[in-house]
Amino acid sequence: SPRQRDEAFLCGLLADIGVTTLAEALPEAYGPFAARYTPHGTSISESEEQAALGTSHAEVSAAVLYEWSLPETMCQAVRASHDDAANFEEEAGQLALIVNVSDRIAKLLCEIPDVAVSRDVCVEAMRLLNVDLAVLVKILGEVESDVEELASILGISVIAGSVYTKIAESMRDVLASSPAA
Repeated sequence: SPRQRDEAFLCGLLADIGVTTLAEALPEAYGPFAARYTPHGTSISESEEQAALGTSHAEVSAAVLYEWSLPETMCQAVRASHDDAANFEEEAGQLALIVNVSDRIAKLLCEIPDVAVSRDVCVEAMRLLNVDLAVLVKILGEVESDVEELASILGISVIAGSVYTKIAESMRDVLASSPAA
């Protein structure tokens, strides 16, 4: 539904706002974590954050969303977006899974120009979401110019052109070779 689409979009944009919040509020304690939150940086685990701070950026992100009076479902989804043990049967869990999978795909598409690795992660992501791989193939075929334009506006770099198309072509091959095809 349009509401769910909008909530997923907003959750994706705001899911890691806790990183900047913690970096600003606790520069000494969170600085080493924030320094890793860069393209090609080492991922930050919730358990590391919990051990060092007694909280995680996902929990802080959810608290910010609560403070902004965003819907409970979105707050819960952001809190669970890095939690592999979340209950993905509930609406907030489904939204958390979408944010988690989207984050993985975005990281691949923006940082790892290895078509085979990206294809495999995308195939697994669509399986986790129980969404037909053809949906992602269609999106990737349409999104490349939009991503490059946005990157230019934001002054950031992304993988050199055509990687989305190459990944989409590779996933088309997976679809063509699958027994259901």
